[in-house]
Amino acid sequence: DGTMWHEENNGLPRVPVYRMIETNLYTDGCKVLYIGTHGRGMWRCTTLTPAGCQTSLATDISEIKKSGVSSLNIYPNPVSSSSHVSLYLDNKTDVTIRIFDMTGKLYQEKTYHNTVTGENIFDFDASGLSNGNYLLAATAGQTRTQSRLFTVVK
Repeated sequence: DGTMWHEENNGLPRVPVYRMIETNLYTDGCKVLYIGTHGRGMWRCTTLTPAGCQTSLATDISEIKKSGVSSLNIYPNPVSSSSHVSLYLDNKTDVTIRIFDMTGKLYQEKTYHNTVTGENIFDFDASGLSNGNYLLAATAGQTRTQSRLFTVVK
């Protein structure tokens, strides 16, 4: 039908892709595509990044800006009706805490504003959850920390 395709992968092997995310590298509007493969590692593509954007990665650790979550804990665990989520943040940012069951179904989501750099403690109400295992995920800025398993026992 006149449509022509050509492969432009810059060395990416033909493997299943687990996840693709396009995000700003250093400044807004300078997006870079990251691709996570199954068995072939992570890949970064800058062919669609606008001209004039910095695309080289930092080579010195002092160039890398700290951001996100350094630690995430829930206590007491197992949880009966209420608990606390302890989150250590590298920078002030909004934090969203999500609770998922083992099938990936979202049960609770709450966003906290005006957090501080350092330790933040949030109250967690488990009264609406049934007995079982759950995953706790915290998103701080563009960083997501997840897979903190906890158990609800009533």
